Amino acid sequence: MPGRTIWTTRGASRSNRWRPSAASKPKQSLETFRRLRAENYDLLKGLPESAFDRTGNHSQNGIVTLRQMLDGFAGHAESHARQLQEIREEYKKVKGKK
Repeated sequence: MPGRTIWTTRGASRSNRWRPSAASKPKQSLETFRRLRAENYDLLKGLPESAFDRTGNHSQNGIVTLRQMLDGFAGHAESHARQLQEIREEYKKVKGKK
């Protein structure tokens, strides 16, 4: 049923979203991210194609399809992956200078 609202982010707080704490070790955080990504993939691969055209109300972006939301999430994750790679390269440079 395209156009039917299936989810909303209104009222969602940042506290109920996963993110690593300052005490998390990078390896643990990466493993958690990989596990959650795999679980989401397993959930999404079972959906019919029409489900990705269903809409929901995003608190900042308004009405978006599930496909648009997932595209945004994927881009967001890739952005952070690039940031981590840049930090790692800078760390290697600084570490090598000692």
